[in-house]
Amino acid sequence: MDMHQAAIRPHMRTLGVNWGGASAEAVKIAWRKAARQAHPDVAGETSTEDMARINAAYAALKNGVPKKKSLAPGPRHTLKLCEMLVDSKIQPTG
Repeated sequence: MDMHQAAIRPHMRTLGVNWGGASAEAVKIAWRKAARQAHPDVAGETSTEDMARINAAYAALKNGVPKKKSLAPGPRHTLKLCEMLVDSKIQPTG
């Protein structure tokens, strides 16, 4: 897990969105739902800290949740591997 993932994971939990590319619209819907439940007029005076946490989470995620990076090698890595096989005269099995 890189630093960016570690920084936004608590915000994702606060709003209840999943890692893996939640759109800005999905984040906004989750924020509205959480804010409605924790609003001081609905939940009482003790929820002001919750509202601050929810608003901070929305501010961090309002452009959408980034997609998970694939662990599979990309096309450049695959091309480099093929070049190494050709250069070493190793025949792939299979």
